[in-house]
Parts: sequence; C-alpha cells; structure tokens
Amino acid sequence: MVGKQNGGIDTRWLRLIGAAGLMMVLGVLYAWSIFREPLSDVFEAWTAVNLSWIFTITMLGFLVGGVVSGRLAMRFRHRHIVMAGAVLCLVGFLGVSRIDPADPGKSLIMMFVFYGLFCGFGIGMPYYVILGAILKWFPGREGLASGVLLMGFGFGGLVLGNIIGALIVSYGINTTFVVLAIGIAVIAGGCSFFIRAPEGPAVPVPGGNGAVPGGGPVLVAPVLGELTPAQMVRTAAFIILILWMISVATGGLMVMNSAASIAIFYGFSAGIGLVATVFNGIGRMFFGLFFDRFGDRISMVFVSLCLVASCLLMLAGTMGANPALIVIGLPVTCFGYGGSPVITSAFANRYFGAKNYTANLSIINLSVMVSSVAGPILSGSLQDMSGGSFTGTFAAIGVFGAIAVLLVFFGRVQRKAGA
Repeated sequence: MVGKQNGGIDTRWLRLIGAAGLMMVLGVLYAWSIFREPLSDVFEAWTAVNLSWIFTITMLGFLVGGVVSGRLAMRFRHRHIVMAGAVLCLVGFLGVSRIDPADPGKSLIMMFVFYGLFCGFGIGMPYYVILGAILKWFPGREGLASGVLLMGFGFGGLVLGNIIGALIVSYGINTTFVVLAIGIAVIAGGCSFFIRAPEGPAVPVPGGNGAVPGGGPVLVAPVLGELTPAQMVRTAAFIILILWMISVATGGLMVMNSAASIAIFYGFSAGIGLVATVFNGIGRMFFGLFFDRFGDRISMVFVSLCLVASCLLMLAGTMGANPALIVIGLPVTCFGYGGSPVITSAFANRYFGAKNYTANLSIINLSVMVSSVAGPILSGSLQDMSGGSFTGTFAAIGVFGAIAVLLVFFGRVQRKAGA
C-alpha cells in the first residue's frame, strides 16, 4: 500500500510529527529575544549592537552548518548528522553557562563562540537534513510538509521562550544554559530516529496530486528538472528567489531579533513580543498550504505585502501615539516572515528537484547570511541612533517589503520574456 515501508505500517505521518517535534526543539534559535534583556541587565557594558552581533553570528553558524550538512547527507545517515548537531549544542550551551559579569569582554567573546558558532552550527546541521529527508515522503505536497516542519521550528521559539524565561527568573541565566544543554541534547538524540529518507521510487497519492514513496512514477516533476547546485545557481529563478529572500528576511529579522524589546519599549510585557512570534509559526503552516493551492508567485507577493502592512501599522502606532497598532503590527511582520522559509523550501523542491534538495536548499539559504548581518545590525544601529526608539526600524521593514514585491513582478516579466 501507499507509503508503507515498515512492516505494512504507513510511517509518513509519524515521521512528520516526530520531525516537527525535533524542529520545535531546534526553534530555540528564535528564543534569543528572551535572553537579550536579562543579558543586557547583567552585562551593562554590552550595547544593542553587541547583542545583535550575538544573534547575527548565531544565524551565520546556522547557515554554515546547513551547507556542511548538505555535503554530509550524501555520505552519512541523516540520524547521525542530527546527533552530531545535538552534541554541538551541548558543548555550546555548556560553554556559555560559564560567562561571568565580572569580565564582560571575555564573556562577550564566549557568547560569540559558544552560543553563536557552536549552537548556531549545531542547530543548522539537523535543520536541513530534516527537511531534505521528510519532504521526500511528500512529493507534490511539499508546501504542507514544509509548513508543518517549519511551524514546529517557529513555535519552538515561543514554547522554549516561556520555559527559558521561567528558568532565568528561578535559577539565573547560567543555570538556564546548563538545563538547555542537557535537555536539547537528550530530546534531539531521541527524535533523531524519526529522520530517514524513503527508499525506492514513488507511487501516486490516492486523491492527491503528488506522490509518496513506495514504487511507481512521481506525478509532479520539477519545473526546471533535477538540478545540481552548479546548474541551479545559473538560473533566473534562483537569482530572483535569492534577492526576494534577502529582502523579506532582512525586514523580518529586524523584528524577530527584538520582538520582546519592542514590546517592553512601548509599555507592554516581554510576553507580547513572544506571542507575536507565535504568528511566525502560524505563518509557516498557512503559507505551506497556500503555496500548494496558489503557487509561488502569489505566495511571495502575499508575504511581501505583510511587511508593508506591518510597517504602516507600527508607524501609525508611534506617530499617532497609539501603541495598540504596534501590538497588531508585530504579529503581522512575524506572520509574513514565517512564510518566507516555507516558500523557499517548497520552491526549491518544486523548481530544482528532490535529488539534490538538501545541498540546493543549503546553498539557497546562504543568502540569509546577508539578512542575518543586515537585519539585526541595522535594527540595533537605528535604535542606538534614535535613543532607543524603533521608528526607523519600522520604516525600514516597509522598504524591504516593497522591494520584495517589485522583485516578484520583475521575475514574472522575466518569465514572460523567456529568461
């Protein structure tokens, strides 16, 4: 029967659920804003830019870890790569548990190395192999599968953020890092057994428009064919996708990096900032289904317009002295940003094929390096220049959203021209 490879049991959905749970644990990447305020209170010498650099280096480690995992996935089992990432996270969180307020300079370097590089790299390695393995079980429904996985990743920031916040209050930030080190390593190691790519060709999904593993033809062929990374980077679709990603991710990360701080600045609790990040997870599920129904172009425009709308709402909230509009604008930003990785992962599978998917997606997501530097650093700089206000940040988000819309329409013109 369809998708049954394990003693007659259909394991596709079980693997998807287990992988989503693992992605939720890896979502600790987006719980950074909970650490930001306690760290700034303890280390008063650290500026907003210093704190933004920690997140930026973490994102860079995450992306490099993805590139390395793309290569490793060709030679090693996916489960072993996940476990290697868990070990790196263990070392990273144990390392930062030794930061000392009496030595802020050394502690900042430790945050760069252990939190930024070790934890970022340790999260990036399993992230890409999970997507690469699980999406192969759902050809033709890649939006749904990637939406479920990335919703788990997005919700991880909220779930773990609340746990982390409670631990910091009760036990302090150093002990919290130790708890995270052990907890993430154990959970990731256990969930790694769900991560395996299917064996053999595919068969049609009953009542669906795609295929699942088991035998027979794949019904939905890649738009541009099964491309290698070298072939992919020479296509116009790749260039447009990269530029669109940079625009959307830069705007989105300007909020994701500071959601709790923005909420606090305008008189709300840090929890409001975390609630806004829930919409990051909701956006991932929503845009996964939306992509399967309406395709890439309409989905990309929708995401871009979310940034423009959030800019207008939050600027109106600051200029009109109505902070309630900022509370609305924050989740709109997170909702739109949440759709960008889902669209990107589904786009890569649908346009460039499943054969080299892990390697291709890791190359595509290298573009987020630009956003990882530009978004948080630009936000921190604008905040320092304006005496703590986020008005400049809100305006910049709208600019990046408008650029993203223009890129989608430019890509449409290029297609019509046969480029």
